[in-house]
Amino acid sequence: MKFNMLRKSLLLVCSLVVFAGSVFSQAPEAKTNTKLSIDLNYGIPVTFFSINSGLVAIYGVGARYSFTPTISVAAKYNSFAFVNSNTGNTPGLLSSNPIGPKDVLSYNNKFRSINGFFQYNLNKVFGLTQPDNKFIPYVTLGGGLIIANKFNSINVTGFGAYSTKFTYTPWIKNYQLGGGVRYYLNNFVDLTLATEFNYVETYYLDGVYADRKLDTYLNTYLGVSMKLGATKSHNLMDWSFKDAPEEIKEKYDFSKISVDAHLGLPILFTGVGYSPSLGGGLNGRYSFNSAFSLQANLGWYKYRGSQESNSPITNPVFLKNENIKHYNTLVTNFGLRGMINLNQIGEKPTDRRSWNHYVSIGFGINNFNQDLELSDNSKRDDFKFRWKTSNAVVGYQARKYITSEFDFMTGVDLNYNQSYYLDGASDDKKLDHSMYLFAGVSYKIGAKGGKELIDWEYGNYNWTIEKKSIPLSQVPVIDKPTIEEPKAPEAPKAPEPEAPKAPEPVVETPKPAEPVVVETPKPAEPVVVETPKPSPKPTPAPKPVVKPVPAEPSTPAPVYVASSEIAPPPMKYNVIVACYGASKANIAQMAKANLEKKGYTPSIYQDPNSRMLRMALISTDSKAEAIEILRKARKDVDANSWIHLYNKQ
Repeated sequence: MKFNMLRKSLLLVCSLVVFAGSVFSQAPEAKTNTKLSIDLNYGIPVTFFSINSGLVAIYGVGARYSFTPTISVAAKYNSFAFVNSNTGNTPGLLSSNPIGPKDVLSYNNKFRSINGFFQYNLNKVFGLTQPDNKFIPYVTLGGGLIIANKFNSINVTGFGAYSTKFTYTPWIKNYQLGGGVRYYLNNFVDLTLATEFNYVETYYLDGVYADRKLDTYLNTYLGVSMKLGATKSHNLMDWSFKDAPEEIKEKYDFSKISVDAHLGLPILFTGVGYSPSLGGGLNGRYSFNSAFSLQANLGWYKYRGSQESNSPITNPVFLKNENIKHYNTLVTNFGLRGMINLNQIGEKPTDRRSWNHYVSIGFGINNFNQDLELSDNSKRDDFKFRWKTSNAVVGYQARKYITSEFDFMTGVDLNYNQSYYLDGASDDKKLDHSMYLFAGVSYKIGAKGGKELIDWEYGNYNWTIEKKSIPLSQVPVIDKPTIEEPKAPEAPKAPEPEAPKAPEPVVETPKPAEPVVVETPKPAEPVVVETPKPSPKPTPAPKPVVKPVPAEPSTPAPVYVASSEIAPPPMKYNVIVACYGASKANIAQMAKANLEKKGYTPSIYQDPNSRMLRMALISTDSKAEAIEILRKARKDVDANSWIHLYNKQ
């Protein structure tokens, strides 16, 4: 099969992944546990060949469908190569025909594979079904086809490459038996660590045909698994035992697509020498949720370096470091990576932070053109490698919020390149890895006018356009109208006679004194003021004789006590923080236990005429007390807490 056909297959797989993710992640509200997950894997194989391979990588992308919490099926696409640049053999005549282990100086053989397998989870077998468990061990069994892309082996006769085209079928059967463990990172993303033994029905993976030894290998890999559409209350089917009570929260509309433009400094790790150069690229990213996104990358990187050398060239095909006087390599890279937003792992932040931090892992394909000047002053400008070199990338990114439409971005990528040729020296037995330091701008498509990219989601979300809120003094939800009992009219009281008012003293304005002879005044006689006698009270009408009723002993106001049973609310005002269907009593009890761990004393109530279970922090007849608890519940438990008025009639 031609390589460009395989490349199209890879692009098709990536497109299907993005499409499936967009469909499943945009489900408005999952009613059942989601069943589909997408996996990105990076593995390092150990070979059991006649001529074992050096350190290489296997890159994989796959999808898995969970039928039950225990059984699932999966499909996976792998890209890999087996390489040995120096087998230790010495030039000479062929020892056998076909080629044997003593006849190969080096090989670089590239493959693709398509596999399907069954997975069986062992968490129930090991008793790992508690809600706080984060590990699922599992075993796998499957098989598929390895598609040989190209053999490039060098034999000892010096005739160069051979077996670049196949005279036999390129479809190679292989069977897999493996096991691993899945780690629950959050309700969006899992991490996987696994190993699988590949039994391959061929002798050709190492380019050696005569020994009749099957080329089996062991692939140990680390992976990231994205659970499409999963939530805390409706996890991936495998994690159904971790389902938390369904949250009642306001639905926000977020943008999920962003595009990036960046420039940076590509650095090549080479023994030839390196000179600073320029790189750049464009990215397109889809955020399935606030914690996980998938990014496609298209980058251009210039690697160049020079040294003084006049070393003789002993092998014009495999050049050594000392044979390179100057190299200039332009690399075009297309890649795909998964990105995890570290700010969204664990508890969601209550306030938006200025920076988001990401880690990423992915793979790509390189196309590069190269100009060389050799130590004998000859020049080569015809080296072209058309999408023949794969690479793995591990990176870090930081994004600063500028506006709802733009972010500033910066970061670093470490590229594991499966090539010896980026610096022109293919005989130095060392792969040419690289690093890329960059900065740029990210445009968030559709994020404006109060609409944000979902990466910036947080608990106390502040829209650019302020939301209308209901005052706490108003009861937000009333389940039933409250009908108060009419009070009996009180008997009219007889008017009481008013007490006679004392006469107000008359105060006269003193006249100005006349100039007269002042005589000694006689002592004034006390004025006797007679208190007027009250007028006789009118004779009241005869009252009916009422026998005195003995007074009942006063009872103290009822005090809220948490109930361990599901019963009607005991009092009028009930501060509700969550609701559940009548069949979800076990989930409600789990939520109740979680609140009790935080210091609350909740109760689960159910009206006689309702099928809903309500979680209340308090039941009281005091409206002021209920509003005070509601204010605390909205701040510390759930922003959508409300008051339920219960009418006992």
